Amino acid sequence: MTKKNLRPLLEIISVVILALPLAMVAWIGFYTRYVSDDFLTAGYLRTLGFWGSQYYWYITLSGRYAFTFLVNLIELLGPGAAIWLPVTSLALWTVALYWLFDGLFKLVGLPYSRLVRLGAALLVLYTTLRTLADWQQVILWQTGVLTYTLPLIGLTFWSAWFLARINKSEPYRPRWHTLLLTVVLFWILGGLSETSLAFQTTLLGLALVLFCLLPAGYMHRRGTSLLLIAGLAGSLVAFFCVLAAPGNSLRLGHPEGIRIPSLIELIYPTTNFARHYLKDLFANSLRPVACLLGIPALIAFGFHPQSKQKTTSRDLIWLTGFLLLFFLAIMLVYWICFTPAYVAMRAGPPHRSMVVMFFWLSLTFGIESYVLGLTLSRTAQWISPFFQRAHVLKAIRVGVVLVTFVLLMLGPLQAAQKLWRIWPEYRQFATAWDARDRLARQDAAKGINNATLPQLDDLYDLGPDTSRQFAVYYGLPGTITFYSTNP
Repeated sequence: MTKKNLRPLLEIISVVILALPLAMVAWIGFYTRYVSDDFLTAGYLRTLGFWGSQYYWYITLSGRYAFTFLVNLIELLGPGAAIWLPVTSLALWTVALYWLFDGLFKLVGLPYSRLVRLGAALLVLYTTLRTLADWQQVILWQTGVLTYTLPLIGLTFWSAWFLARINKSEPYRPRWHTLLLTVVLFWILGGLSETSLAFQTTLLGLALVLFCLLPAGYMHRRGTSLLLIAGLAGSLVAFFCVLAAPGNSLRLGHPEGIRIPSLIELIYPTTNFARHYLKDLFANSLRPVACLLGIPALIAFGFHPQSKQKTTSRDLIWLTGFLLLFFLAIMLVYWICFTPAYVAMRAGPPHRSMVVMFFWLSLTFGIESYVLGLTLSRTAQWISPFFQRAHVLKAIRVGVVLVTFVLLMLGPLQAAQKLWRIWPEYRQFATAWDARDRLARQDAAKGINNATLPQLDDLYDLGPDTSRQFAVYYGLPGTITFYSTNP
């Protein structure tokens, strides 16, 4: 087989391996059912109606106005709609990431194929899910998908669209309806989760500062700045809508509402939380992190297009400066995402909200890894012309391919095998859930007050079902007793 045909084959194999664990997650998602809070939101939709339930949750629980609207909208379709959320969210997230990397590659002039761009998207998505302690809660649980995953998908799509505007050859000038839609979009995304609200606001603020610092002659400066200002305006409106919700006081047990701590009071505990979770990321997710940090660096070291000009010390200083400054920006955004949980509860964030932070780290650490590999390659060529010889480059590329496939075998391939072993548990759960659902509906139809129902396995790590959830959803007003189905 010729070298020309071998490279696409290697890229196809890599993409297939990276897609396997995600395909398994999508397959498991077809066995998802209502659990925990899903029963409550669907139950109050049944008893209070669509708009009545919106008012109820905003007054009594939290200010996540966009979440309650969307979850009730989906629940109008019935519990069967939850089955399609995992595969739909994974597909949309993959498309958004592919479009984002397509824009990034065009922006910096990387001539990689579409398969490589797809592989980059799958690597980020695989790492994001495999580094989460409770990945089921953000991709299989209806409430988790709409609260934490959906805003990330929406923000990724908008970022890819934003890059497409930058990559235009003529100056971009947004029209008024584009700015208005941007305000509305970020207002909606900000109403899904406090953590993602902090995340998008920080990103927009940093991006606005960056574009304002660009030379006045940059043709996209005015248009992109207006877009970022519109997005920031939508996020700030969302912040006040969430903060003003009366339900915050009731849910958190603070009659006076949310008390904003001083910056000094905020920094120490949130920094500790950020350090703790970052330490756990490297300690408990060694294989996906090794893939994330290793594969982009290897690709850059072996396959980044060779420069026609000789590498200078100025080039190395620029690359090193980017690595340092970008790392500081990564850590700043990562740290700020811990502030909403501490402000509201004086505690660390729930594990499921970490999908926001780990997605950010997966995306940016991958970029940082690539630039690090490029820096090492340029440094080696600057030190000695030996590394520019054809036979040396060939040997390096062979080594890069071999090590990359070892990482893929140890990471995504083994992850797919683990998911293959556990998917029968979810199939059994779905069968048992359907049977219990029929029993509960029969009892409700017969007007039985005191129902006895089986307690299912807690595969989502959300705690056992409660009688309150079932009473609201199924309309069983009496005592509900759960019995274990395990011998």
